[in-house]
Amino acid sequence: MVGSQAILAFQNSNGSITVYPTPITSYNPSMQPRSLSYQVSNVSAEYANGEMTIFAVVGPLDNKTTVNHVWQAGDTVSINIPQIHPTSGPNTQSTGTVDFLSG
Repeated sequence: MVGSQAILAFQNSNGSITVYPTPITSYNPSMQPRSLSYQVSNVSAEYANGEMTIFAVVGPLDNKTTVNHVWQAGDTVSINIPQIHPTSGPNTQSTGTVDFLSG
């Protein structure tokens, strides 16, 4: 979604996993590794049982304790660059809020 600060992961044709942050600034973003508006470190991912799991240390978040999040799923990678995913159905309904103080 445009305006998202994304951490994306995908499986390369050789089976290795690529994971990195990138801001989504348009409907045709570069999808190249870029800095986000907040700190992200220790980024990694694993693919098992048909699911990708992304791990990262996020923050600080400018005195915020909650963030909105989205998750998207695409199935096309071309020359190690993820391609656009469907912009309807589940991809438009995949939103939520994470409160880092509740628990």
